[in-house]
Amino acid sequence: MMRALAIGLLLTFPLLPTRALAQDEPEGSLDELGKSESDPVKPPAPASRPARPATQPASRPARPAAPRPPRPADPPALEPSSQPPLVFARRPPLRFRNGKPAATLRLLQKAGYLAYAPNRTTHVFYWNTPTTIVRKAGKLSLPADKNVVKVAFSRDSRRVALCGSTVEPIFSVYELASGTALTSWRGYVEDAAFVGGDGRKLAYAVKSDGIRIYRLDDPFTGAPRLIADLALEEASFSSDGKRALAWGRGEAIALVSLEGDGVQHLRVPGAKGALKVAPDASRVCFADPGGEGTRCLRLADRRLEQLPGCAEPRRFDAAGKKLLLACRDGHALVDFARRTLTPLAGVRPPKGGGVDLSAGGTAVARGSDRFFEYFDLRRRVRQYVSGPGGLWAVNPVPGLPHAIAVGGENDTEYDLYLYAPR
Repeated sequence: MMRALAIGLLLTFPLLPTRALAQDEPEGSLDELGKSESDPVKPPAPASRPARPATQPASRPARPAAPRPPRPADPPALEPSSQPPLVFARRPPLRFRNGKPAATLRLLQKAGYLAYAPNRTTHVFYWNTPTTIVRKAGKLSLPADKNVVKVAFSRDSRRVALCGSTVEPIFSVYELASGTALTSWRGYVEDAAFVGGDGRKLAYAVKSDGIRIYRLDDPFTGAPRLIADLALEEASFSSDGKRALAWGRGEAIALVSLEGDGVQHLRVPGAKGALKVAPDASRVCFADPGGEGTRCLRLADRRLEQLPGCAEPRRFDAAGKKLLLACRDGHALVDFARRTLTPLAGVRPPKGGGVDLSAGGTAVARGSDRFFEYFDLRRRVRQYVSGPGGLWAVNPVPGLPHAIAVGGENDTEYDLYLYAPR
């Protein structure tokens, strides 16, 4: 019920007051944005949402009715092609020689993820700790967004949108130059993206009995405008901020134009909900229902691409041109431009750790309870780093094509490291 209340308040709660942030505000003095005696802090939301009552409490403000775009009862299936699905050529396994142990990882701070703005000089640490934006000229500590799960930068790197977790459901937009909060809403936002290159329009997705996609226009003080209401469960925005793709547990997907051109509904035979979407929304990939590998739907021409042998798509690179696949006995890399599938010899399935692809598709990283491995695809060299504890979590770093952010355990929490070979 708490999450349903948070979602309802997203549309009815007035914008919270903004305040400028000190350049070097100590993290220990953070106070909640807009907190006052009349605005108590909400208790954490339960892990699972209970059933919604048939009638809402009288004290809860009613959500204004929003126009709902028509939902086709049966989205059209893809037209069968007269040609067989495209099958990628399998290249010989890529083998790695052992290099020297890499230099020690650069400790960043006690956090769990790192995101870079397009200008590469502004980055964000976030995960179970107060979010901190670090710039060339000092540090901006952002109050209230202590548990950020999504970050979206405008393409000119002047603004950032932060999506809070279900525990602290606050959605905020900040001006990076001054640290001013342009707007803040209470409510859980699934994902967000700036539309266009000037940072003056912002789209975001809310999960509440389906997926609703809204748009806010500069100066972000007006009411959000509903642009899609879909009976689906997940949504992802394209990296250029032009489209969103939504899907559920069945074969239906929807392409949503964030610039006002409407919604296109499709049915993808064989897709059962576990989709990987390319950052540019050029294709979606899913496990072959017959267990024969992975299928990818190329959205531009509705062609199916068959990737044999590996049935779990893991990660696209930032350009959407390469895809890391998990196989029964290892991993493989798909290059969509060259139309090749290359097994990666030695990149074994992790035992409790993670395997991921760098943002530029130039390296694969593997975490474990003993060390961190870095497989350089350009030089065909394997490097490794022994950590003080487990180095489990590995993540690509947006804006740094070869870098990997590594989460390592210490006695009380996680440390965040950055490995960025030259």
